[in-house]
Amino acid sequence: MATKRHFLPILLSLFAIGVSCRAYPAQELSDEETFQIGVETYIFGYPLVLMNETKQVMTHTNLLFSGPFAPVNQLAHTKEFLTPSFDTIVSPNVDTLYTSGWLDLTNGPMVLHLPDTQDRYYVFEMLDVWTNVFSSIGKRTTGTKAEDFVITGPNWKGVLSQGAQEIKSPTNTVWIIGRFFCQGSHEYKIVNELQSKCSLLTLEEFTKKNAVALKTALDMKDLRASPKLEVDTMNAEVFFQTFAKLLQTNPPAPADKNMMEIMSRIDISPGKEFKMKKLDSSMQDELTLSLKAAREKINEKVKSLGKVINGWEINLKSIGNYGTDYLLRAAVAQMGLGVNQPEDAIYYYAEVDDAGKPLRGDHLYIIHFEKGQTPPVNAFWSVTMYNEQHYLVKNSIDRYAIHFYDNLQFNPDGTLDIYVQYHEPKEMRSNWLPAPKENFNLMLRLYWPKAEALNGTWKPPTVSHAKH
Repeated sequence: MATKRHFLPILLSLFAIGVSCRAYPAQELSDEETFQIGVETYIFGYPLVLMNETKQVMTHTNLLFSGPFAPVNQLAHTKEFLTPSFDTIVSPNVDTLYTSGWLDLTNGPMVLHLPDTQDRYYVFEMLDVWTNVFSSIGKRTTGTKAEDFVITGPNWKGVLSQGAQEIKSPTNTVWIIGRFFCQGSHEYKIVNELQSKCSLLTLEEFTKKNAVALKTALDMKDLRASPKLEVDTMNAEVFFQTFAKLLQTNPPAPADKNMMEIMSRIDISPGKEFKMKKLDSSMQDELTLSLKAAREKINEKVKSLGKVINGWEINLKSIGNYGTDYLLRAAVAQMGLGVNQPEDAIYYYAEVDDAGKPLRGDHLYIIHFEKGQTPPVNAFWSVTMYNEQHYLVKNSIDRYAIHFYDNLQFNPDGTLDIYVQYHEPKEMRSNWLPAPKENFNLMLRLYWPKAEALNGTWKPPTVSHAKH
């Protein structure tokens, strides 16, 4: 077993020389090759395993459990904004009320009914089990009138009635994440009424008159507080066995052929059970070591998701449709599972100040928008505070974000300052985003961004040190 690692970009090197189509016996691998393939396999499989853990938590519940939880093929709703006590999903927003559902299309299509929202902004994105966004419906794309959408699986060959709107999913497992814009607690009742009019039905039930949405309660079981923590603390044997088992019912895309050939060298293939104990002890040791390196690599990628603009990281091209950029896919899953495509929402992420130092609550910061240069959107924008684990942060005034609709105080010259710090700024509570004493990160969200945001013409201001 190697005692020192010179970490190499294994995918680049393997793809550069070409990978033979035959499956290599495990004993032909050196320790270094086993280690490197273990790293890339973890990165490739991380989103799938995390999605599965998230699904288990969000569907193994009963109808009385609060929060966005419901059995498979049913919708769940958040009736109020999420709080720091919620740690099932990383980087939740506090701009919308969620309506979500996990679908299993193995036995046939499901029909999603959405009501007339009376021009209220909403977006329902649909993710396949690999975290790719394959459909987005809502005000931007389909309008706000009442609609029915038939969601079909990859192997469904049936015929729909004329005029039916089919949405084809590349996988039988689908995560629907709906977001209804809400301007605060005074609008909860309005949005809750819209949520109550959303429904999921099997195609068979939908064709019947007066069909009622399925409401079969399940007993709460095996409820883990944080799917991310569950995956991030799995040992090598559990992770690789879980991943291999999930591959049996969630085959990768054709574009992943090279990765499949690489993984076959450590005996992981779709439709094949993986038993780590059958590998020789040296391979087991190398795969165990590979998890730490893979997790470090994902963590580093989180810090460099795309371009850095005035200290904010942003990726305007690949978010939501990752292709073979497996490291980006894993990093996004870790810090923002379920993010929208750029056309629906742009996410600027900051964890350092204008000097490149980590953001900390014992410093004072200002985000200064010049006159007329607040984020350009068709829907809304906000700046949200998260801790290092990408969860909301408890504070003395229960404020987790600054929103465009807040009663913000603009400066006499038309500019706007947002104060980011632990202690309340004198006479500027309206513009204060409370920070924890420890390190933190910020997310600037632009929903339904305008062209100048999408093409990079508009740039967010730096998170700058304020004068004491």
